[in-house]
Amino acid sequence: MAVPESEPSTAPSPDSSDAPVDDSPDEAAESAEAAATSAPESATDKTGAASNAETPSTTPVTAAPSAAEAPPVTSVTPTTETPAEPSTAGYDSPSGAALRRSGATGAQRVAEAARILGLLATLAAVGGFDFMFLVVRDEPLERTRVRVWVNASGLALVVSVVVAALTQAVAIESSWSAFWSVDAIADVLSTPFGIAVGLRLAGGLAVFAASRPQVDGQNRTPLTLIVFIGAVAVVASYSFDGHTVTEGPRWLHATANVIHVCAAAVWSGGLAMLADLLWRRHRSGADVIRPLMRFSQMAAATLVLAGAAGTTMAVLVMDRFADLWSTSWGRLLLAKIALVAVAALLGGRNRWVLIPAARRQSQAETHQRLRRSVVLEAVALGCVGVLTAFLVGASTV
Repeated sequence: MAVPESEPSTAPSPDSSDAPVDDSPDEAAESAEAAATSAPESATDKTGAASNAETPSTTPVTAAPSAAEAPPVTSVTPTTETPAEPSTAGYDSPSGAALRRSGATGAQRVAEAARILGLLATLAAVGGFDFMFLVVRDEPLERTRVRVWVNASGLALVVSVVVAALTQAVAIESSWSAFWSVDAIADVLSTPFGIAVGLRLAGGLAVFAASRPQVDGQNRTPLTLIVFIGAVAVVASYSFDGHTVTEGPRWLHATANVIHVCAAAVWSGGLAMLADLLWRRHRSGADVIRPLMRFSQMAAATLVLAGAAGTTMAVLVMDRFADLWSTSWGRLLLAKIALVAVAALLGGRNRWVLIPAARRQSQAETHQRLRRSVVLEAVALGCVGVLTAFLVGASTV
């Protein structure tokens, strides 16, 4: 009996498990080739990434030397420049700055003295002119005496305004060489202060030239008119000086200033003339009641005008009420008000107590007390004039 041939079986044989093993070398080779191909690419990518990562790091590496080199360059620069400017270093030192300011400081002191002299001369010239025509208008000898005072006041006014202009130039330039510098003086005269200088100089010259002692048979009417015009120019000059130029409405402050100067001059300058008259008449025994009564009435009116105008100017200058004690200007103003109050009290005592007593009895003691009171009042108003000169240039901050 024949045995039938068997067909290849599809069932897995024990050796069938090696089939995939036989094919794995080829697949492994292909995988190896793929890996070998991708390896350079990945290496290239990594190299590029590494280079990209290193790119920003090169910046600080490059900047580091420049930053390190910067200090030596900087340190060398001043070493090179410092010897080149030895004079500038000394000039900018504290001692050099002090020397540079010494001209301005000294000029300011001289300017303050000139301002005091000019203001007192203004009060005497304007007040003396009014006294001459309102108090001793019918006494020729007294008019001549007052005219001498007015003439001297005009001269003092001219000197003070010239010195003030020159020292202002020195203060601006911070050097005494500006005292004779035409350009520096021209700069001063081109300011509002220059207008004040011009008016004051012209007015002082007019007062000085036209108030000379009277010549027999000379018609003094033209000269009197010149003195009057000069006095007006001097008073108007104060509208272009000090806080009048910088504070408040210009027209209001200027108007108040003119009224204030006129009233103060009539009171204080006239009082100085009255004190001189009383001491001279004390020796001669002449009448003093009539000039006293005339001046007393005039002084009462000027006190009201001066107070109203001064209050207006103070309100225009002050930003707040506390400026009266927190600024140098305010403290000077308070001192001035105190002295004016003292003078007003003395004037009131003269008018209501001493003058009536002198009219009732002609005792020497009463007249002596009256003379002393008038002199004290004049001294108080003279101190007011000095404070006013400082007040013009005082700071309001």
